[in-house]
Amino acid sequence: MRFLPSLFLACLGLASAFAAPRLPALRATPGLPLLDPVRMDFKAELALRAALDRMDVEDLCGQVLMIDVVGTRLGDGMRSLMETVRPGGVLLFDYNIDSPLGLFRLTGELKAWCSNRQMPAPVFAIDQEGGPISRLTSKRGFLPYPSPMAMAACGDEALFTALVATMAREIRGAGIDLDLAPVLDVIGPKSSSVLGIRAFGDRPRAVARWGELWVRAMASGGVASAAKHFPGHGGASQDSHLDLPDVRDERATLITRDLVPFLAAMRSGCEAFLSAHVFYRELEPESGRPATLSAHILHGLLRQQMFFDGLLITDSMVMGAIARHREPAEAVREALAAGADFALVPDSPQRLMELHAGLVEMARKDVDFRAIVARAAERILAWKFRQAHRRPPSTPLSSRDWEEGRRLSETVSRRSIAALGNRGFDLRGDRGLVVEIPQARGLIEAVGCQGAVIATEPSPADFDGLLRRAREAPWLCVVYQQDERAPWAAALARSLLAAQGEAVLVLTGLPWEKGDLAVSRTLYTFGWTPWTASQLAKILRGEETAQGVMPVEAEARDRAP
Repeated sequence: MRFLPSLFLACLGLASAFAAPRLPALRATPGLPLLDPVRMDFKAELALRAALDRMDVEDLCGQVLMIDVVGTRLGDGMRSLMETVRPGGVLLFDYNIDSPLGLFRLTGELKAWCSNRQMPAPVFAIDQEGGPISRLTSKRGFLPYPSPMAMAACGDEALFTALVATMAREIRGAGIDLDLAPVLDVIGPKSSSVLGIRAFGDRPRAVARWGELWVRAMASGGVASAAKHFPGHGGASQDSHLDLPDVRDERATLITRDLVPFLAAMRSGCEAFLSAHVFYRELEPESGRPATLSAHILHGLLRQQMFFDGLLITDSMVMGAIARHREPAEAVREALAAGADFALVPDSPQRLMELHAGLVEMARKDVDFRAIVARAAERILAWKFRQAHRRPPSTPLSSRDWEEGRRLSETVSRRSIAALGNRGFDLRGDRGLVVEIPQARGLIEAVGCQGAVIATEPSPADFDGLLRRAREAPWLCVVYQQDERAPWAAALARSLLAAQGEAVLVLTGLPWEKGDLAVSRTLYTFGWTPWTASQLAKILRGEETAQGVMPVEAEARDRAP
């Protein structure tokens, strides 16, 4: 059976002490069997015990921190930070990446450095979702990937699985163990824009299915997944990077909407979850306490009711939802006490050293907190030892695999473009007008017509001139992306579309961003890849049709008849 029965979801709505029944098995994906737990053999168990016995309080407090490091090579500053903090995990960012070979060399140097000091190697993690959140980018020699929503819009499970498996091999080839993905938040029109096309869609079961495929495909390439943001960020309208969102949805809604993808991910072998910095009024009795710091949610709901025994990682503890309300060491202490294993803290080296020192002091003064840290460190180390049994060696993608991956990415990108409204397109000739707002996209060149890129608010004279060009052109195509930094963009797009009867709107973000832009024909790209412009040009000229399926419900007036 592919999805969890509603009876089980209803059981989760009972008191937190209630133990839900064991989950039924999900249908296996062809070629990607359900993952069985990997248990350590006797030698590995002895090695784990020996590693724990060698650890003092400084080591234990370092193990529960996932930090960032600055630079693309192991230098004196990085060595000093690693020596002082002794982190259990390292999250890699753009500033660590210059090329596939360079990143492979960096992770290898850090592993060798730890081995020489008899320190457990850190878990190397990265945010590689595809689309806008991709640390491994084509500018640095990696493959370009469409957004998760574009992958869902393509609608082809086999292509999706093959593409994510290629991404996994590329990640693993750089020496990385853990991908902080997929985003399993079920979004809606009121969801924070911070999610957007990073999500798979607004239907819980569809999001669950894509998440299930993602986890298994990543595992097939030797990379573990950390699904996020538990227990679901879709109901939050605020951005947790800035402050603490307050979700007032009923408990039944949270269970039947937000938890469904996470339950499916568990049954697919997902080895880690990343928590949400969101306050859920129906799940946490203490006002203002986010899920990351909530024992009711992390321990009671996730561990006790859902029987999750993988790693539990916090979202970044320097985000406004946490940092604006608590001191760093206190926030980490509360997260660990609530049930988290890893506290994710990308910060300056100096502040990381101060945070580590503060945790060490707390652990020395408070025997209960030291026991909490020790349990979390043991879980992290056990995960590392288990992973060592099944992780393939880090081998960069061959040129043949890279070309195959590029072909897959191109195919998914081209098939993901969706159309709603009148689907008839025959916009030919170089006298048409393409206007790109608020940034250049390359469609003007792909179509081969006149055009304008409007990156800043036009003056009244420029505005009038652009309207005149729109009226006089035989057809108009407006490429629009909602941008909070360009509040004028929507009004400009609205005026242009009203000035031309033969108009097409191309939305690069969510369908809901269309707002009150009145137009009979709309194309949705769910992001932008190197192939989007050329495919749009073919669709606009009527040479090909838009094949994508809508991963979210558009407004009734936008639906195709």
